[in-house]
Amino acid sequence: MSNRTISILGVIVSGLGVAVSIITIVFTQYKIASLISLFVVEIFVVVIWLYYARQKNRTLYPYPYECLLRETRYVFESENKMSYEMTEVIKITHPNLTNREIKLFWSGRGLVTLETPLLTHKPQFNIDGKTGEINFAYPTIPDRKFGDTAIVYFILTLEDSTELNIPELYTRITSPTRMLVMEVVLKYKESAKAAVLGNKPLEGDPYAFLGYQKLADLPFDIKTKSFRSIIPNPILHHNYQIKWEK
Repeated sequence: MSNRTISILGVIVSGLGVAVSIITIVFTQYKIASLISLFVVEIFVVVIWLYYARQKNRTLYPYPYECLLRETRYVFESENKMSYEMTEVIKITHPNLTNREIKLFWSGRGLVTLETPLLTHKPQFNIDGKTGEINFAYPTIPDRKFGDTAIVYFILTLEDSTELNIPELYTRITSPTRMLVMEVVLKYKESAKAAVLGNKPLEGDPYAFLGYQKLADLPFDIKTKSFRSIIPNPILHHNYQIKWEK
């Protein structure tokens, strides 16, 4: 149920309350007392109805947003210099959404810079040197309301000075998603063996690569120097991974 529907129903209930109040005033001796009591009842009914509608919305839409499209690109200039780019179109399914929480894991270690071309102010991001977790809050400016669409777009430039980076791209499906696009670009290579696309439930250590179910082999496109996969309706609460050989 949308906020517009809730508002219309609220107006209808209020109108009925006013009508009842007028009729009661006409046919009741104690006009002022009757008006006050019915006005209080009317407010109570409206509040209860709005609360019920809000709870129903939370049941129908348990996630703060739905992802219409998520595209992730992992572009390698060399084995140890790369960039991670994410474009996401999301539909807000809560009363308002201040920001979209971003949480990623990088197996390499080194210099990390964040670019947000669509934002005037770059959000602060945190890096856990032990786990490789990168997180930040991407603002939806202005704050988006129920039913609105927002675009999330950022680029992480990564320099793996320790040469620990594992050749894999993965994404976590934590909200309903209609379309997932994953691409790995190896600019420094002329050829490569086929990569493997797999998935597994969101459980345990994201670095525990064992347990992935193979979905497909992804041939290396010589023209674009990339592996690419388009996945409609990816499974909720699953990891999707592209893994290749260095």
